[in-house]
Amino acid sequence: MASMSQSVMRTRYSMLRPERFGEMDGMYRPLVERWLRGRGFNAEAVDDITQRVMIRVWEKLHTFSPDGKHRSFRRWLATVTTRCISNYFREKLGKKTPEESTGAPRAKAVGGSEFRDVVAGMRDPQSLLRQEWDRQHDEHVLGVLLAMIEEQIRREAWQVHPLTYEAFRRVALLEESVADVAEDLGMSPGGVRLARYRVLARLREVGRELFEDSQFDVEMPRRDPGQARTPRPR
Repeated sequence: MASMSQSVMRTRYSMLRPERFGEMDGMYRPLVERWLRGRGFNAEAVDDITQRVMIRVWEKLHTFSPDGKHRSFRRWLATVTTRCISNYFREKLGKKTPEESTGAPRAKAVGGSEFRDVVAGMRDPQSLLRQEWDRQHDEHVLGVLLAMIEEQIRREAWQVHPLTYEAFRRVALLEESVADVAEDLGMSPGGVRLARYRVLARLREVGRELFEDSQFDVEMPRRDPGQARTPRPR
């Protein structure tokens, strides 16, 4: 999937209520697992830390209060994940937390990641590691919404021509030019732009229903005519 760093998808995450925790767990557990594996954690550590994260989310969900970009669920989940990694480090290795063990040798996760570096990176919003977390979170949420739309098309719950979604996919996700996609699919450039608009509108509908948030939106950056625009969840 193409980079999602050019635009914003907002939500207050109204879905994060205790009675919908199972739904939320199914949505975010794969994200945490994949991110930990990408840091080099072995299977045991991934399972352990992920379970800690989801339990912690369940216990502290009532404390989460969205407050715009400074208190997004993405940031809150990153904080919870960081604390669980730190606790795992302390319990499994019998050391102080990475923040406290300034003189101790660096302890590595089985598989290669250094706990201290991971925790430090996740605590710094400007670090490359934290930016990678943000990117993976955004792509994951968008992927969930796109999968829901694809399923609706398959079940014919959303009546749309197959070329409509294909045009959107190639322009918005693969970042192909409108002109190239129009020529390949036998559509007019205006038809391709309309297809992109229709799918984005559907993304808004699905997101608002999923998160029970009438303010959920997908914003597209302004770019040169004919260039692709990629949505980003946040």
